[in-house]
Amino acid sequence: MSLNFNYGDDLDGTFSEEKENELSTKEYIVFLIDGTPQMYENDSPFLRSLETYRNIVRTKCSRNRKDKLGVMVFGTKDKNCDVEHLTVLQEFDVVTVDTLKTVQTILKGEANEYKKMASDAKYSLYNVLTHAYQTLLTSGSSLKTSNTIVLCTCNDNPCAEDSSERRRIQHLIATFKDTKTRLQVIGLSKSWNDEYYKDLQIIAGTFSDDFDYRRLKLNDFEQIVLNPAKSICRLPWKITPDIAVEVSVYNLVSTPTYPTKVKLEKGENEILDAVPLLQEKRSESDFLNSGPTDFVGNVCIMVDYH
Repeated sequence: MSLNFNYGDDLDGTFSEEKENELSTKEYIVFLIDGTPQMYENDSPFLRSLETYRNIVRTKCSRNRKDKLGVMVFGTKDKNCDVEHLTVLQEFDVVTVDTLKTVQTILKGEANEYKKMASDAKYSLYNVLTHAYQTLLTSGSSLKTSNTIVLCTCNDNPCAEDSSERRRIQHLIATFKDTKTRLQVIGLSKSWNDEYYKDLQIIAGTFSDDFDYRRLKLNDFEQIVLNPAKSICRLPWKITPDIAVEVSVYNLVSTPTYPTKVKLEKGENEILDAVPLLQEKRSESDFLNSGPTDFVGNVCIMVDYH
């Protein structure tokens, strides 16, 4: 059995790039990485989180899509935004080659340099999540975008002694369903307790209930982002007149997108722009009657962007 899908009036089976961009879902992801001292112990969960972010940026860049990514570190001594103890390492924006270069530069830094940013001072997780959430909502997010906040931390219960902070966070997370924003928590400590963050992810709608919940590791989340399974539909499978099982159909294959062709200068590999100066159509008789200096054809000049 084969299924044929027609998009608009393209009955010949062609699918324009403009229509694909119109129908495709863009992915917006904000990484929130814990920057407290315990994130630099043992195998440095902080650097592992950054490496996972780098891997996702690299793949997104090669796929030539308009997805947006950004990374913030909370629990730091200083700040470079409106929230105390929050440092934006990379601004939330469309993934480009420059994005990848910036991440590579960040990862070249020594672990001790980032450790100097760490602070034991109390931070507000509510303010951190609010800032990340507002970043997503003010960046052109719509129903066609998949919003995700990824929280990488070693602290499995940051609000154990502050019930007011816990309630504020729960009320904030409850609004994630309205904007289809997922909260994905990556527990990085060996003695991780799921209870607190499991409840938050269920409230956000990331998981439907305790049975649906499963703890994710960095590698798991990376594979989910890089190899997404897109749900097509759900069909009832009738086993007997009284028993029916709901079957979900997923698409594991996506259409590849290729980078735009550019012209390069042979010596330095710099991007050049081809500019047509003049185009003139002449009949064969005009060409035969004209002198060698009268004919003007297509002229093309290479202009260096720099």
